[in-house]
Amino acid sequence: MSERIRHHGIAIIVVIALHALMIDLLLRQPASLASMAGDGSVLRLRFWPREAPAIPFIPANSAPTRAPAVPADAASPTAPRPTTNKVPVSVQPPAGPASAADFLAQGAAWARTGDPVPDFGSNPLRQRRTRLPGGEQPGRFVMRRSVSPEQVVKFIGELFAGPGYDTDPCRRIRHNVDSLMTDLSDQGRERLGWELDEYAFRCMR
Repeated sequence: MSERIRHHGIAIIVVIALHALMIDLLLRQPASLASMAGDGSVLRLRFWPREAPAIPFIPANSAPTRAPAVPADAASPTAPRPTTNKVPVSVQPPAGPASAADFLAQGAAWARTGDPVPDFGSNPLRQRRTRLPGGEQPGRFVMRRSVSPEQVVKFIGELFAGPGYDTDPCRRIRHNVDSLMTDLSDQGRERLGWELDEYAFRCMR
């Protein structure tokens, strides 16, 4: 009888621990949500509108210097006019630190030259094909099975009752009956009778 009481006590402790854990989780979740809502230090993202790229200032070409006027009587009528060679002036942007608008314009140019923008619109004529992990290339990928409730119960039983704990009472009772068949003492006979009653009550209905 003492071992039966011990098994019932272990089961009661496991049930109380599970209920306490669930109540603690249910009570802690609203408090955590309320603290997150009332906390003023939560990070917030704010998107600013894109600024237009700044146009570098190009200084106007200075007017060419004119040669001093020569009197008509001093200049020879047949003398050729001096030719002025026009050299193109290369205008360079002012050397200075680039602004944020310049970086945004450069990033937009790089984005346009990269991958095309995906189209998220609905297209009924588009080929609908299942996309598996790993991309378009054929290969193998690992699929993990989710933990079943039976595995959770077995893990909790092994945690409290030690390794070798079995969740099936009929299999455990049959094992106990087989081990008590060779015990000829009065305590062994009494334990064997109790195990047979338990097997008839739990497994033969």
